[in-house]
Formats: sequence, structure tokens, C-alpha cells
Amino acid sequence: MRASSLVPAVVMLVGALNPAGAQQKTAATLSGVVRDLAGAAVPNARVQVADHRRSVNTGPDGRFTLRGLPAADTLHVIVGRIGFRPVHLVLSLVAGDNDVAVELEPVAQTLDAMRTEVEQAGVFGVVGDTAFDIIAGARVTLTNRSSGDRLTNELGQFAMDTVKAGANMLEVRKPGFKPRLLSFMHPPKGGTRLAIWMTPLPPGASPRASELPNRTVQALFEYRGRTRWQNSGAAVITRELLTKYGTGMRLDQAIEQMPSQYSRAVRVRTLHVMVDGDTMPSMTVADFNADDVELVELYPPGTNFVAAIRSGRGMRRTNPPQSISRMRGAGAGAEIPPDPAGVAWIWLRR
Repeated sequence: MRASSLVPAVVMLVGALNPAGAQQKTAATLSGVVRDLAGAAVPNARVQVADHRRSVNTGPDGRFTLRGLPAADTLHVIVGRIGFRPVHLVLSLVAGDNDVAVELEPVAQTLDAMRTEVEQAGVFGVVGDTAFDIIAGARVTLTNRSSGDRLTNELGQFAMDTVKAGANMLEVRKPGFKPRLLSFMHPPKGGTRLAIWMTPLPPGASPRASELPNRTVQALFEYRGRTRWQNSGAAVITRELLTKYGTGMRLDQAIEQMPSQYSRAVRVRTLHVMVDGDTMPSMTVADFNADDVELVELYPPGTNFVAAIRSGRGMRRTNPPQSISRMRGAGAGAEIPPDPAGVAWIWLRR
């Protein structure tokens, strides 16, 4: 059975093999298989039951078994492996044997955008496909700006004149193509020129495949709010920095190679991990490959973001903070502790 990545899903399970004796059992066994989208087994994928701190890795055939789990409880299960998007599940087990099948989606191996600094103020550039043909009518959105979407012209060009210095993210979408989410560092003076490549969808793909998931869209809106009150202890790391310091490394190792304003933020080993729009309480920064990541937000102890979670007051100067309410218990089975040591918000490449 297929499970959607990074979206809580109720998965239908095969019930106890002996229904008559199930009432006398208090424990459940969760077994299953993890495959990729082509149907091939995924070995060494980690299957974690977050609520009970239980985990196991899949074998060479992609199969796994976890015994002694509580029956009837609602469990938060995370399935992941480096190079794939984590799958976030909410399961209700019956006493006895339960079986589930999970598909993992590979992280997109897209072409990095080409970036150069120029004297002209703002951000501008061209959007094309992977055959290097121009794409007219693509919608380009600067995520930390409240308005001002741009459509590429007949030459595939776009321009935005007001851009905040520092880390920024662009969302690019066009029907018939996979959506892009890319990060860049904008200089204090001058501007940024980008060349962005989009991957065509395969024939017969759903039109929804050209849009980002709803939870990711909401998380992008909240990203704009967080950038307005990041204090000196927070760090935002773009794809450009990850490429410079961390090609072929684990994410935590890559960040430790960076200047101290970045590396000191990741030294807190108990950072609570968020991935795109979902909270992943059993994952750590070390569970990710730097090559699979587009941008990282690090909020160690003492930052405004962590203080907002601990106080429950939310984010100042923003609309109602959906991310705070979701992390404080609104998400099914996915809750951030009320007093986290820190938060790492990881954006995977698209």
C-alpha cells in the first residue's frame, strides 16, 4: 500500500490472523516492506515508532518487524533513509499481527540554479527546462515577501526589485513541470541573477504534481514570519553554502565545517527536526545528507523561535502562528516538546 511522504496518513493494516484470540492479546506486531517508486526493495531504511522510542532497519529485502507494540494506541511512525523523503504515518494497530507497505520517494536530483552577483539591484533571471529551452509563463514567488509574484515573459525572464539581503527562497511552478524550491544569498548591495531549470512531468502525471503539498505551502508562509524576528543566535544555511562545505557529507558534518555563526548552532545534538511542513520528533540532523537539502534554519537555545514555543505566545509581527500550534500538539502524533533545546527546520531539494 502506498503512503504519501511527509503527510500524516491513516494506513489500512492487515488485522490479527486469529480474531477470536485477539481480545486476549495486549501487544501488537508491526511488519512490512519498504520499496521505492519503481517497486524495488529499500534496504537499511529506518522505521521509527516515535512515541515509544522503538526503531529497526529494513533488511536486504526491504522488510522489517517490530514486536511488543501497544495495541489500540495511535502511533506515530516515521520511515526514512538518506536520499529519500521521509514518510510520516499515523497508525492504529490491532492486537496481533499487522502489516503495512510503504513507498519512499527519492529526493529530487535537480540541477542547481546558477547564481551570480551583479550591480543592478533586485533579483532577476531566466527559467528554462532541463533541455535548456526557455519556459514562458512560469510563476516565480519570493517566499519571504508578502506579495509580488512574477510570471516569466516570452523569453523566460523575470525580475523583482525589492529583495531582503541574506538568505532567501524562491518557489517556481508551471503546469506540466515539477515545482522548484531554491535558496540563494542576496548581497547587501547590488543584485542576484539566477538561471533556474525545471524538470518536465512524465506523461499522464496528475496536475497536482505541478504544485507543492499544502503543508509545504503553509510552512513557506510561516518562513516569511520567522525571518522577520530571527535574532543573532539563529542561522540560515542556503544550498550555496551546503555545496561549498558539504558535498558528499552528512548534514551535521557539513554544517560543522562552516564558520562559527553556523556551526555553533548545530552543536546542540537534541535539536528538534522539522522537514518541509512536518515535525519529525525521532530524526536528527545527522539523518540527512547535505546533497539532499536546499536550506536549513537552525534555532538553538535562546533564540526567539524557541522562546515562542516555550512560552506559547507565538510569533510576533505575523498572522496567527500555525507552526507553533501544530508543533504544540495540533499535528496527529507529531508534537514538539514544550521546552525543546532547539529546532532545526530542514527544506529538502525540489
